[in-house]
Amino acid sequence: MHRIRQAFHIRLNLTLRSRLVIGYMGVLLLLAFFAELSYLQFSRLLQANQALAQASNALQAAEELSNAGQRLVTTIDEGIMLRDGQRFGQIVQPALTSFRNQQQAADSVLEHTASLDSAIASLVSFVDPMTIQAQNNGWDLIQSNRLTRLNDSIRSVDVEIQAAIQDARAGQTQALLQATEAQRAMQRNVIIALALAIFLGGALVFTTIRSITGPLQLITSSAREIAAGNLDQVVRVESQDEIGQMATAFNQMAADLKSLYTDMEGRILERTATLEKLTGDLRASADVARAATTILEPNALLLHVMELISQRFDFYHAGIFLLNDARTEAVLQAASSIPGKRMLAHNHRLRVGQGIVGHAIQEGEPRVSQIVREDSAYYN
Repeated sequence: MHRIRQAFHIRLNLTLRSRLVIGYMGVLLLLAFFAELSYLQFSRLLQANQALAQASNALQAAEELSNAGQRLVTTIDEGIMLRDGQRFGQIVQPALTSFRNQQQAADSVLEHTASLDSAIASLVSFVDPMTIQAQNNGWDLIQSNRLTRLNDSIRSVDVEIQAAIQDARAGQTQALLQATEAQRAMQRNVIIALALAIFLGGALVFTTIRSITGPLQLITSSAREIAAGNLDQVVRVESQDEIGQMATAFNQMAADLKSLYTDMEGRILERTATLEKLTGDLRASADVARAATTILEPNALLLHVMELISQRFDFYHAGIFLLNDARTEAVLQAASSIPGKRMLAHNHRLRVGQGIVGHAIQEGEPRVSQIVREDSAYYN
């Protein structure tokens, strides 16, 4: 099982192009294997056809030898009936020559002709002296030999020729069976090769399309979810091929988009809080300005402004300083906190340029300190 999983992971780590090349190379190797096998079967078919041709030639030669032997015997019988020595030689010698020629032709294609050649030699040994005997009018001897020894030789030759014919027919039948079997095997191999090629090609196309369309459908579905506002979509990366790289890039894009969206939400909330604060500050400033235009008595105005500033801007302490007539000191005129009111009771004042308040008056610009005690103008 571990080896199967390891091989599966190796397959997944291959690129899509590599898998296609390997798949098509496998199909080509399979076709090459069956082509080699078909070539071997074709060679067997050629050998079987050659054997069939040889067996057919042997059968034809054996049959022609049998016919030549029958013509020779018929010619001898005709010569004996003519009782003419010259005529006997004229018709028997050509038949004997034809018989010998057919014997040579049969010896070139037949197998195991030793017994046949021996029987034919015995027959010829009786035929050759008959010509001389015929010329000497030895017809009684010829007739006697024809019915005895020559007849036995003719039967022996006929038996050997028939045996050769049977062997040739058996060889022809066997060669025909081998040729038929080789042809069927070649056809079977071609059909199997085509079927496997179609099956493997279809399987390769199916797996390739599935390995592409499956992840693409997941990526498409996740993209629709992201478009609908669900930014938590993650596509599972199951391979390191081009599709896996696409899924990895998609996940990175989704993560970047989620981070950007989160950062944007934070900025929007921050801007909203800033706008709300500015709106509150503007509203408080408007209230202070409205009070300044509606309250005419200075002390009441200062107290009311202090209350508005402390409440609307949420300050724990606020104070209003006014310059004296000589414009040398800033005198505390109103305060919102308890310590500020104590300072107000003690007629708290600062020289222009002394402390944070004195520096702000001297410079004529606001001075903001995040930590008051660390400000260089702080005065205890």
